Formats: sequence, structure tokens, C-alpha cells
Amino acid sequence: MRRALLTAVLLLAVAGACWLWPATLGGRTTYLVTQGTSMAPRFRSGDLAVVRPASHYAVGDVVAYRSNLLRAVVLHRIEGMRDGRYQLQGDRNTWRDPDGAAPDQIIGRLLGRVPQGGRWLVAARRPGVVVLGVAVAALATAGVRAGVGSSSRSGGSRRGGSRGGGSRRGGSQRGRGAAPRRGPAHATRAVPGGRGRRPGAAWRVARERPATPDGTASASAVLATVAACAVVGFGCLGTLAWVLPASRAGTAPVGWSQRASITYTASARPGTAYPSGRVVTGDPVFLALSPALDVAVEYRAGADGAHRFGGTRALSATLGTANGWSSDVPLVPAAAFDGDGFVVRARVDLSRIPATVRDVAATTGVPVTGWTLTVRADVRLVGAVAGQPVAQPLAAVLAFDMDDHQLRLTSAREGARTAGDPVVVRWDGSVRRPTTTPTTLELGPLRAPTASLRRWPLAAGVALLPAWALLAARIRRARRRPGGADPDLLRTAPVDLLPGRTVLDVESLAELTRVAQRYERFVLHSRDGDQDCYLVDDGTLLYRYLPRTSPPVPRPRRPQDPPPAPDRVQAFVDNLRRPTPP
Repeated sequence: MRRALLTAVLLLAVAGACWLWPATLGGRTTYLVTQGTSMAPRFRSGDLAVVRPASHYAVGDVVAYRSNLLRAVVLHRIEGMRDGRYQLQGDRNTWRDPDGAAPDQIIGRLLGRVPQGGRWLVAARRPGVVVLGVAVAALATAGVRAGVGSSSRSGGSRRGGSRGGGSRRGGSQRGRGAAPRRGPAHATRAVPGGRGRRPGAAWRVARERPATPDGTASASAVLATVAACAVVGFGCLGTLAWVLPASRAGTAPVGWSQRASITYTASARPGTAYPSGRVVTGDPVFLALSPALDVAVEYRAGADGAHRFGGTRALSATLGTANGWSSDVPLVPAAAFDGDGFVVRARVDLSRIPATVRDVAATTGVPVTGWTLTVRADVRLVGAVAGQPVAQPLAAVLAFDMDDHQLRLTSAREGARTAGDPVVVRWDGSVRRPTTTPTTLELGPLRAPTASLRRWPLAAGVALLPAWALLAARIRRARRRPGGADPDLLRTAPVDLLPGRTVLDVESLAELTRVAQRYERFVLHSRDGDQDCYLVDDGTLLYRYLPRTSPPVPRPRRPQDPPPAPDRVQAFVDNLRRPTPP
């Protein structure tokens, strides 16, 4: 199972490395070291920005692009699109980038930020640091290889020393007249420190061990590998979701506008000039028929978000001549207003204007051939939109040319189609309000909110852990099961036990393995039909484990039975115990 887990970790590590492979080395991820304060407070000089291309870019995305004006890579936020070019602006700037960016200039969208990671990256590129890193890696590699080599040599020395020592001890036992050791079957596993073995014999046996696959263990191993990959994958996905920010701070435009319309009306005797007896905006005003002019101003302000408006408003009339003389007449004095709009009305006495102009001409001695009348509504708006302060003046004007007989409107009436349509002025603006936009994590064609990936991948990984543990336990049981998928079993022909040997039965294969380790002996295995037999020979006793039902009773040799055939397995074991000639 450790191998399956390591394989899953390795595969995910390779996938992550491919995903984060730098663009300078053929990958798709770009690493940028930020400079300046245009993206403060989120970015500071020395931060490391990780950027990857995206299938599309939207307003509010922080992107890196190649600026033709600055001849550098710029990291700014998209504020809009105009004429096929992205309009970008730094979060701290009050102006937009003058050149904008075409789609082919975009390098990618911001994926993450490592605070002051750029300083570490720049420091890591220094030659001294690179040489030091290579030296440390070389020393670490050498240490690992030395450790592995010493472990292998020490293990081999123990085996070889034991075999050599066992040979000498075996020789001394034979010298003392000890009976030759007998045992059944074939050596299936080399126990560290085994006695009475020729040097190298255990290694030859190990190389000859065939694998005996088991369907249950193989299927469980595949499922366990898949479960391990899923656990590690979900864990990495959840960890990445926690590393990346769940939302990004930005700004969004909130539009607001103000509109003022000004109209005039007058009453007249019905007749040929005014069939309806009423003068409306756009009609000429004949002083003989309409001695007074009624002016109305309507003002409205609005916004796309929360707002609060107020300010001041005033209405005045200005009489002027061609030689530069003018006189102001207040119609509605300046006053404060509160709310989204107001309506004011005033009356202009036209009958007194010619007399006033003649009086000016008589006083100055300069003849006046024509004069103008201007009615002006001045509004100064103050307030707040989306929590941002706003202040903007607005003026609506009615301009007339005037003589002794009539007034003619000269103000342009944009959009006016019929008589009576007002003169309208409008001002549209916007403010930037702070926003928090959820981030998304893209895995190829799949996109998911980062915040949602913080929960269910980790939960799925935790939920799969019991399944992985059960599969691992099942594989261990299958490998421990006699005749199962243990690759150390070597099937041999059944061998009869010789009479006169004391046999002790143990309860489990684990106990027999401990006995073999205690006496530094091999575990011997034979099989007769469906019956497996495991033995450990300590020179005097035979420890036996029969994994099936009750152990079979050895058949006693009757007098008429022929003498037993030579025990080839015993001869093989004795050959292993024989000392190696110098």
C-alpha cells in the first residue's frame, strides 16, 4: 500500500509540476515580481504574482499584459472594453492606462500572490545561492546513497556472517557428533542470520521465488491505488483551495446621473399668431401679445446604487447688449434642497425690458440695436453614491435674442421633436465602490468557485480514507493468507516426515515466523493436494503450522513397507549447511 500511495503522490506531484511549469521553460504559468504601488494595498513591491492564461477575461479580473507604451509587463485590473481593447487601471490609480491592451497582449489572469515571494525568487537566482543549493542537493543525494548502500551491505554482512558462522558452528556440531539435521520441504524465505547456509545460497533462492498472483489481492490493490490517488487528489485540491484566496478585492463602477429640463410658457390672446392662446417652448414670443414669460425648471438625480443627494439651486435672468453690458435679475434666490429632485417656477416681466434697454442707451450715449435675454438655472449637487462622495454642478439655460417686438429662442433643443419639448441638459458619472468577487479555480475545461472547493474535496478525501484502509487491510490479509498472494512461497513436491522427529504444531503462521526469527532459520514449505505445510527446523524440533483443518497424522511405516526413498529436499538442506571450502 505504501507503494500505491507513493505512486499516487508521485503522479499528482508530476501533474502539479506540469501545471505550474514556468512559461520560460515551455509551460503556461508566468511568475512576475511586482514593482510600484499602482495595485496597493493588495500588492507591494517584491510580491510574487502567479499568472496563467484563461479562455476569457471579464471586468474586474487582474491581468498581466505587455504595454507597448511602457515597454514592460503591467499588472492591472480590467475596467471595461472599448473598440476591441481592454481598458485597464491600477487599484490605486485615479486614471486608466492610456494605451489599453489588445487581446493578444494579455499574458494571463492573476492566479495567486506570494507576499514578498519575488524577493526570495530574485535572491535564489544569485550565483552563490545556486552553487550552495547544488552543493546541498549533492550532499543530500550522497548521504541517501551512502545510507542505502550501508544498509544493504550491513544486511548482506549479517546474512553472510551468519551463514559463515553457521557453517563453523555446524562443523563443530558435527565434530561433537551431533546428528545431521533433517527437515522437510523447500526453503521459502531467507530469515536474517540464518545458520548453516552456504554464502550466496539464500540469494539464489530469493531470485528464484516466483510470484503467485491472487485475484482478490490484485483487484484490491487496483482499488486501493485508485482510492489512494483519489484521497491524495482531493487533499491536494482542498489544500490548493485553502491556499488560494476565496475572493478577490476590487472595485466596480456605480453609475449616477442628473438631469435638468427648462421650459417656458406664456398666455396670449387667441388669434392668428396663437390659435390656442398659449405660447410654449420653442415658439417666438411677441411682446405685444404676451407681456410676461413663465419659466419652469425640473431637476432629477438618480444612481444605480445606494445614494444620498442634496445641494443648492437658483434661477436668474440676465439681460445683455452687444457692446458687453449686462444686468442680472434674480428670479429664484439660491436655496438648499434635499432629495433626488425639485421643481422651481418663476415669471419674467417682458414689458419692462425695452424701456430698460432704452434707458441704458440714453445714459451711455451708445445706441443699442439688439439685446439678449438669458434665463439660467444653476444647480450644485453634493451627496454620496455607494458610500463615495460626489459633487457636480449643472446649469440649464434658455437663451433668447430680443428686440422691441419679440423674443426668439436660440438655445439648442437636442432631441426636441415638437413644440413644447423642453431644453434638457444631462450629466452622467460614476464612482468606484469596493467589491469582493469570488475566485474560481480552473482545471482544464472545468471551473468551480474556490470557496466551494474548500469543503467537499477534503470531506471526500476523509470519506475515502476508511475505504482505503479497508482495502489495505484486505490486501494484507490476502498476502498473509497461506497459499495467497505472498510472493515468497515456492511450491514443491510433498515430502513425508521421517520418523523419530518431534513435531510441535503452532497456532498461526505469525507464531511460526517468530520461531524462525528466534532460531535464525528458514521457513520451509511443502504442499500435498490442498494441504499446505510450513515447518521450521531448529536442529532438534520441527515447528509446524497447518493452515487448513486439523493437522494430518503422519502415517507410520509398516514393516512390510519398502525403505523410504532418498529425501532430496533433506539433501538440499544439508547441502546448504555444508561449509564452503576455502
